[in-house]
Amino acid sequence: MHLRILASAHLVLGSALACHAADDFYRRASVPVLFHESASNIDDLRLGYWFMPLATNIDTRLNGATSYQKHGHLQSGSRTSLQWALPFTDLRNDGDGLLALELSNIRYHQDQSTTDPLIDLNAYALTLHADLAWPISGGGHMELGPFLGYGVSSVSAQHWNGLFCEFGARLGTYWTFARHLQVGLDLRYLGTYARQDFPVGASSEEVVIKTKGGSAGLQFGYRF
Repeated sequence: MHLRILASAHLVLGSALACHAADDFYRRASVPVLFHESASNIDDLRLGYWFMPLATNIDTRLNGATSYQKHGHLQSGSRTSLQWALPFTDLRNDGDGLLALELSNIRYHQDQSTTDPLIDLNAYALTLHADLAWPISGGGHMELGPFLGYGVSSVSAQHWNGLFCEFGARLGTYWTFARHLQVGLDLRYLGTYARQDFPVGASSEEVVIKTKGGSAGLQFGYRF
């Protein structure tokens, strides 16, 4: 009698486990995995493009005397960068610190006119980000924090002896998919400063270009 009861219980338990396994297999086979399962471990390499703020102050001095000033807007501004979010962050609901390095090429342009000279600012900068990162639903996460960058610049195809620096804050939102691919939207508010001195005949000219305002960019990356 006891053997029959044990055999029946074993049969019922085996059937239940088989049904559960089949149901689990069906769910896994029917629903594609969209997001990376280890998305809490950040080690991301991202390539991005931004529209830069165009509000500017330009001050050109020839032998110390002001020769040109502008308080207005440049015609175009862009940024292309390669960013590495360093592998020190394990995302938690209450947030975790994140450090990132970014190597960027920044371009500003103004056409020559009857009142304005040609401005073609080309700069390379290395920027350090110190962020707070936290997870969001859907396999994504957000990053918020300040940044500071320093580099070299060239104004209107002159020598690469100019100074460039930037500072500001950013908010980025990223989604990491099952094949480790990543897409993100990055919003910033920043100021930039570029200065270059170069000879003009027997004279010396200094050009200072400042910009400030909002910036929006799209990033595509890979999580290691």
